[in-house]
Amino acid sequence: MEQNTNHTVSKMSNFYTRTISTMFILPPVLYSVWEGGLLYFLLIFLVLVIAGYEFANICGRWSFSFDGMIMTTFMMLSATSFFLGKVVWGAVFIFLTVYLTYMVASMRYKSEKIPVVPSHLKRTKWLTLGSLYLSLGFSSMMYLAHVDETGVTILWVFLATVCNDVFAYIFGSLIGGKKIAPSISPNKSWSGFIAAAISTMVLTYLFGMYVNSSSEILLLSVGLLLAVFAHMGDMIESAFKRYLGIKDTSNIIPGHGGILDRIDAVLMVAFVVAVLGLILGKSPLFF
Repeated sequence: MEQNTNHTVSKMSNFYTRTISTMFILPPVLYSVWEGGLLYFLLIFLVLVIAGYEFANICGRWSFSFDGMIMTTFMMLSATSFFLGKVVWGAVFIFLTVYLTYMVASMRYKSEKIPVVPSHLKRTKWLTLGSLYLSLGFSSMMYLAHVDETGVTILWVFLATVCNDVFAYIFGSLIGGKKIAPSISPNKSWSGFIAAAISTMVLTYLFGMYVNSSSEILLLSVGLLLAVFAHMGDMIESAFKRYLGIKDTSNIIPGHGGILDRIDAVLMVAFVVAVLGLILGKSPLFF
């Protein structure tokens, strides 16, 4: 009984910490997103650098992470290219990000006398896959600023992800029920996903109506698609962290963990919207 009480108190304490952190972080982030331009560019750059450091760190630690620096540097170049609308150059830098990360990490692994920590993790493979995942995600976030200079699309992506996360948590906790993938993410239930999907579809529809979109079917379909990929992004990171045996990617945000713990779904959603933007020639909100 005492153990359950302590667990409940700890859970409530963590909830309050998360809430306070969100109240401090969310307003300046949303302002930067809405303002766009240089402010948004600097925000994404800062998040990119921290995320690159976190991922390089959880993939095993060297005394000096030159491979992580290479990965982050070329991620910055690809993201900048997409921000400027240079899609071809951005694609080239994404390729270089993955290729050079693999080459440098591989050479470092072969030459290092002291094994990487944790030793069971194949740093070269995971760092290379991570460089592709992160560079695609951050390049997409930058590209959205180029596709829609009003900032509405970027704001929609952020709020859709937040909405998806909040409704999944609330309804998943209240209703519970069958889990989606208990071995990967034991807290994700189908009831939470359905609530998140409906809320994301409604939010997408409202944003579409705000910009006078003419395709209601497309808006609702895209909203559902975003909910699916937001959950997918969250579960991919959950599976990776479970493989590593860690709870958070870092402790930089009180109550939340690391930057990667907060943006896993945003990166996936931004990528989907960016791909739709490339296919349609403009943001799906304005179609």
